[in-house]
Amino acid sequence: MDSNKKKIHHAWWILVSCCVVVGIGVGLYNNCVGLFFVPVCKDLHLSRSALSSYMSILMLAMFLSLGFTGKAYANINIRLLLSGSLLLLVGGFFVLSRANSVMYWYVVGAFQGIGAGFFSTLAVPILISNWFKKRTGFALGLALSFSGIGGAAFNPVIQFVITHYGWRNGYIAMGIIGIAIFVPFVFLIYLKPSDKGLQAYGAEEEDAQNVQVSGASQELPGSSLGEALRTPSYYLILFSIVLLMIAAVFTHHVPGYVASLGYSPMIGATVMSAAMIGIICGKVGLGVLNDKFGLRTAVVAGTLTGVLAIALMLSGKVDVRIMYLAAFFYGAACIGFPVIMPPLILKSIYGLKQFASIYSYIAMAQCIMGAAGVALYGVIFDKTKSFSIGLMVAGVSTALTLVLLLIAINLGKKVIAGVASPTKPKVKAEQTASV
Repeated sequence: MDSNKKKIHHAWWILVSCCVVVGIGVGLYNNCVGLFFVPVCKDLHLSRSALSSYMSILMLAMFLSLGFTGKAYANINIRLLLSGSLLLLVGGFFVLSRANSVMYWYVVGAFQGIGAGFFSTLAVPILISNWFKKRTGFALGLALSFSGIGGAAFNPVIQFVITHYGWRNGYIAMGIIGIAIFVPFVFLIYLKPSDKGLQAYGAEEEDAQNVQVSGASQELPGSSLGEALRTPSYYLILFSIVLLMIAAVFTHHVPGYVASLGYSPMIGATVMSAAMIGIICGKVGLGVLNDKFGLRTAVVAGTLTGVLAIALMLSGKVDVRIMYLAAFFYGAACIGFPVIMPPLILKSIYGLKQFASIYSYIAMAQCIMGAAGVALYGVIFDKTKSFSIGLMVAGVSTALTLVLLLIAINLGKKVIAGVASPTKPKVKAEQTASV
């Protein structure tokens, strides 16, 4: 046993693989698609709303796939599942490189949405949950931060290809990069530690801590799904996250907004990189604020930063440096907040008893609003020939989020009173996905 402690636990290789999955699935394939809107619309004479509906279809397909992913991971080899879902994403980009009609984007979006749902949406929480019994929050937070790291790294690369070799070659580059980076890591991935004859990282310490607890049959503290659905705070949280998603999905139109101010496409790409760096800092910063100063402080800081970011973005035409600062704050608050804060809020109020089920409704609402929001901004732009009104909508929705979440947290005090437990039960696999 002592010799094993001297080796790197395979859980850390799982974490590296999860970072790669998030970096590709979100950082590259989600955060770079906005770079194609302007050149494709110009080349094929498409309206912004028509093309941006591609992302709406993709997100709706991803929403539908979420109902099947849990069972699929339980019954299908995870390497095959991840490889197959990546091929759906990659194949879609190769098809789009030859597309000459908006219908290609709609059909491809449906298949890519299914692939996205299986590739990164649930894969990373499941893997981290199974492999880490200790430092789960650190592992999950680090893996999720690679959405920003990947976006910051890949946006300038893809924009360079589009600028110098055309958007069709840009799509081909998206596919090739994803395959080249993922393949070396797929062979490191095992669904459970037992598949490799190991225990999860920290499992021995957890067993020692729970030696006096009656066992795994003891329930985790918290509310059931039915109990949560009967509280007004849950619906306030749900509506708040929907409002914040309205601001978050503007990210796909940031390159177009920057171009509308007269800046070059490369500046648009670097502005997106600033937003991606903001995502990384926002996820870490909001987590630290929550741990050190409490949930309310994190909520207030995050939402007010979001309002400030949108105000600065509206004044970005004055100075490009303001746009970079605005993008950084936008990434930290408007994009980072919907990822890191909902689990912390729900866990604080409703505990861990049925966290996965309670959180699933929030995740589905995010998918639906993400699908509608991208197209909404496209319609606003087509009607007004400006992104200003859309940004104002994003600012108002972020401000409303602050008010509603503070009310929800206050109402949730009564629920929190019933969540605490005098004993510390043995952690179940599902619990760690909630950190």
